[in-house]
Amino acid sequence: MARVQTLSPIQIVTNYERPVLDPGMAGVMLLVAGNAETFQSYTSIKSVINDYQPGTAVYDQADAYFGNANSPLFQVLTYKQGDTTSLTNQITKYYYAGAQYFLFHSVVDTLSGSDVTNVQTAVSTISNFVEQQDNKEVVFDFPYSDESKMADFVKATNIAGNKATFTVAKPLVNGKDEYFGAHFLADYANAKLGKSATFVNQLNGVTPQDKYEFGVSDVEKYFKPNHIATYAYRAGTPMLTSGVTQSG
Repeated sequence: MARVQTLSPIQIVTNYERPVLDPGMAGVMLLVAGNAETFQSYTSIKSVINDYQPGTAVYDQADAYFGNANSPLFQVLTYKQGDTTSLTNQITKYYYAGAQYFLFHSVVDTLSGSDVTNVQTAVSTISNFVEQQDNKEVVFDFPYSDESKMADFVKATNIAGNKATFTVAKPLVNGKDEYFGAHFLADYANAKLGKSATFVNQLNGVTPQDKYEFGVSDVEKYFKPNHIATYAYRAGTPMLTSGVTQSG
């Protein structure tokens, strides 16, 4: 009978920027301010239309996400507008409801008065909450018509340094919101391990910046100080201009 030899302990070290996810964990949860607290889960765009009509912000973002045939889950979490306690309670209650990525969308330069403060507070609350859990990610999508307002808005949210927060922004196209964040997640959230957000390109349904090349000076002037990514031509190919989180 062969002798059994005892091996010394084996140490395995992995060093991934993104963990290997279980099947179905590429889901997205859209956080929406509303009049009541609700939670909805969808596995196809056909089920979304029962609650949200085409042309509404929720439907169009779900449609963008399900544009990838591999997208498994789209959830809508609604909290009471302007109520930080409601937002915190909702995200705490449904944090482990299935989605790996949280998505928040707001056309920031159309806001005024208390709405500016409400959105900035929501952004800070969401980002810091996800950061404290240290196991999921949040994407903020800030389309705009006035690029000069972006830097001050993001700076005021106090999310700098959060490694679980990724911020994207691009201008409206002829006044139309293309829901950049939802399109990005349809591609990136369903990607295999190792895909870099910097080189997510050719996003279906998203128009690159209206410049042949988005140069270094453009990035440094508007996006680099606050780690905001946009979608533009780089070396003739439309792609994200950055792949960094708020931590840099």
